[in-house]
Amino acid sequence: DQGTGNIGVIGNADLKPEKTVSGELGIQQQLTPNIALDVTGYFRDIRDLAGTRADQISLFGGSATYSKLVNSDFAYVRGLVLALTMRESSGWSGNVDYTFQISKGSASDPRQAQEALAGGALPEIQLVPLNWDQTNTLNASLSYNARNWGGSAIAQFGSGLPYTPESVED
Repeated sequence: DQGTGNIGVIGNADLKPEKTVSGELGIQQQLTPNIALDVTGYFRDIRDLAGTRADQISLFGGSATYSKLVNSDFAYVRGLVLALTMRESSGWSGNVDYTFQISKGSASDPRQAQEALAGGALPEIQLVPLNWDQTNTLNASLSYNARNWGGSAIAQFGSGLPYTPESVED
């Protein structure tokens, strides 16, 4: 038995390396002798990500097909980071930073197009939030150091990640 339908994804020795162009621009400003503000904007353009195309390769006279990895996907990331840092003063130090980020691309997973076809759906044809996109992130740390002891606390908060709806209509 040779199988029917799409039997999976195979590799491709001719894949090109992923290309990433990144840039950032920032400014640092001292507000008081112990407190500084840092504002940074950044972007990342990612090309030639591995993905699967919509066309499938036939085997055994068309009774089975497979998909091949190709350089078909791309993504872009842009964001802004605001950071406030307090150097040690009377034993206390800390920092807080907030990141706003948008990450979109043609697919989060190289097998996404093949899995859509296997499920009877069409592959994405628009930019979608990537599965690791977290729009809002807040980090904070606070430390206290005395002569013979010290303590610190770290906190992180982030907004939810993109989700997959239960049903999709084209």
